[in-house]
Amino acid sequence: MSLCFYRQKVESFREKHKIIDVPFFFPRLCKCQLGLFGYAPENKIIKSLDIVDPELEQAINETKKENVIQCSQIWEIAKKLGMRKHHVSCACETLKLKIKGCQLGAF
Repeated sequence: MSLCFYRQKVESFREKHKIIDVPFFFPRLCKCQLGLFGYAPENKIIKSLDIVDPELEQAINETKKENVIQCSQIWEIAKKLGMRKHHVSCACETLKLKIKGCQLGAF
């Protein structure tokens, strides 16, 4: 993500909360645990899997709404099944799901 993106976020935050003189303090977000952003050179490292474990696929299908799954839901599935969050997000990529609702507000 670019520095311009963060300046826009700061300006939006300042306008929303009526803050005038807050310094530019928001840290740069890097290395999303789902693999969606912050990795060089392509920014994301999420890849489709050859095969999705049936138990994981069932957990994802029970949780998703239409073709969308939330970031927090991926974290819950990973914890419940004892898997890495990145692996669960790769399974979502394989199942052609959109991941939304970043817990940090990045997307």
